[in-house]
Order: sequence, then structure tokens, then C-alpha cells
Amino acid sequence: MRWILLPALCAAVAAATPDLDALRAQAADYAALHARYQQLLTDRGELKRRVDGLDQRLRALAQAEDADPGEAQRLAAEHEAAQIALAEFERPRSELWKVRLELEASGGRLEAALDAALTAEPDPELRLLRGELFARLERYAAALPDAEAAAFARPEDPRALVLLGRCAATQNRFKDAEGLFGDAVRLAPSAEAWALLAAARYCRNDFRGAREAYAHAAPEEVPPRLLRRCREWFAPEALSALEAAWGEEQRLRAAGREQPRVALTLGEREVVLELFADAAPGPVAKLLERVRAGKLSDVPVQRVLTNLAVFAGGSPRLDPAEQAAADPTLPRRHHFRGSVALEHTGDHPGYGPGIVVALTPAPRLDARHLVIGRVLSGQQAWDAAREGQRISAARVLE
Repeated sequence: MRWILLPALCAAVAAATPDLDALRAQAADYAALHARYQQLLTDRGELKRRVDGLDQRLRALAQAEDADPGEAQRLAAEHEAAQIALAEFERPRSELWKVRLELEASGGRLEAALDAALTAEPDPELRLLRGELFARLERYAAALPDAEAAAFARPEDPRALVLLGRCAATQNRFKDAEGLFGDAVRLAPSAEAWALLAAARYCRNDFRGAREAYAHAAPEEVPPRLLRRCREWFAPEALSALEAAWGEEQRLRAAGREQPRVALTLGEREVVLELFADAAPGPVAKLLERVRAGKLSDVPVQRVLTNLAVFAGGSPRLDPAEQAAADPTLPRRHHFRGSVALEHTGDHPGYGPGIVVALTPAPRLDARHLVIGRVLSGQQAWDAAREGQRISAARVLE
């Protein structure tokens, strides 16, 4: 009887064992489809920027008294061709539309297959495949347990290290991410790992290190979505300007006199801010006045923009009387990781009462918000901040 049941038992075990090769192939097909979708989004974005640029040039030519009619005609033809190409992306049943639908269906099938396989056998590679799927779907909270399990089981696997580093970066843990990407580069150099290492260094205000790492990343081998960010951050002129600004910022911090400090309690952590009274005397005085009056205690975190900034402490729309004017004769400081600014919405001329804490270097915020200080200690509290969390207490450190 035992020998009769044995073949049936073996067949049942084989049926329950995940077909790892088939799942690898399914995951590879999904990754290729995802890369195609990201490339289409990149192409559409570049066309939009081209149309906008041609719009601006045509308007400038229309206002110029000595405009060349031939130049205007050539630009108009280019503009029309770019608009037609852009319209192709937007039409019903375009390639972008079809790839997006196929991607959604393919992702759903792959997730279901991986869930079923992991129920049968919690294999580290299966967890890595599922974590990579979640990361492509930008579900990093779901990806993190799989990434941790895969990296623990396979500490020399660069794919597992890259996945865990990406999860860490979404939590603003850029030092951890830098270490993981650095290990991945050491084990198996790739354009993606070098670009991610450069991005982690950039987010930590290490612009020279970012430049050195990105020099190893062949752009044609960097995934499209990551490449879009890299082109924004690592354009030579922009990166050189930011590196020079950071050098000046460090000089000012080292040479500055004793500055006022404020302690905040965010969650269970204390945060200490140093305020640049010499760079923004009026706004700093206004903020200190608000702290002493208890107006920065028991106030909410209104917005958290991932890998960009935390907004807290009040709305300019609700409290226009609490705003402070900037001195136009003083040079403005720049937004780096850990910079503290007063918010500006455009509805009123002044700044505040809301504060903005930069999680990464953010040159695009320079023209909008007014930098008045920096996080001296407790940056991790801002990194982990959630919308709705409250600053429970605030006091001036005399």
C-alpha cells in the first residue's frame, strides 16, 4: 500500500513546489514591460518640454522688432510637428495606453503567482522577486519586509542590496541607502547601482561624491525613471552651482556668530533648530516671538512631500498677520538637506508662519520659501514625520 501511495505523494509535492524558473521568466517579462512604460513616459515628458520651449521661443520672436521671418516659420513647423507627436501619446488606444493596461494586468498576475508560491515555500529569491515588483509599483512599505528578508538571506546579492537601499531612501535614510548601494557597486558594478549611489550622496549634501559616482553610470543603461531624476540633479552646470552654494553655506555656518536656537518635540523626539538671525533678522525674530507665545506648540504637520520637504506649524492662508517680511538687501540662503525655511504660498507677500524642513537638497524651493535656519540635531524626526503628527512643544533655548 505504501508503494502505491508514494507516486501520488511525490506528484502532490511537485505540484505544490513553485516553478522558480517560470516565475523568474514572468518577473523578467514584467520588468521589461515596466521599462518600456517608463521609457514612453520619458518620451512624452521630453516632447512636452520641447513644445513648451518652442512656445516660449515663438512668443519671444513675435515680440522682437527685428525677428527673422524664416526663423519664425521654421520654429512654427517644428512646433506643429512636436504637437502632433505629443497628441499621439494622448489619443485613445495609444501605445502608452495599451502598455499601461498590459502592465497593470501583468503586475496583478505576477503578484498573485508570487503570493501563492511564497505560501508554499518562503524562498528568499521569491521574496526578492516580490519586493522588486512592489518597488516598481512604488509600494515601498510592502516591499521593505521582502527586501529585508532577501538581504538577510543573501547578503552578497547586489539585487537584494539595491532593493533594500531603495526602500531605505524612500524613508529618507540616505546614509543607510548609500552604504547598501556602495556594497552593491563593490559586488557587481552596474549603471543603476552607480546612479543610485550618486543619488544617495546628493541627498546627503555630498555633491562631489555624487559627481564621482555618477561618472561611472552609463546613461543608456540607467532605468528611464531614475535617468529622468539624474538628468535633473546631475546636469553639469546645475550640480556645479549647487556644489559652490554648499561650499558657501558651510563657510557661513563655520564663520557665523552664536545663533538663537529652538527646541521642538516632534513625536517622541526632540529636534533642535539653529536660526540664522544674521541672514533673516526680521523673520527669525518673528519666529522666536511665536515660540515664546506658545504658538508653535501643539501644531500639526500639514504635508510631507516624499524625499523633498515637511511642512508644519501653521498655514499662511489662515494666519496672514503672523507673517514676516524678508529683507531684500540680504542674500538668500539655499535649501539643502536639513535647511529650515518659512513657507510662502504666493497669496501674501510675507513668509510664515508655517515652517518647511528640507529632507533633500531642493533648489526649486529657493525662489519660493525663505531659509532661516537649519536642523542642528534630530533630523531623523523630520525624516520619519507623518501628516497629522504634531509638534507637541516648542521652546527657545536661552
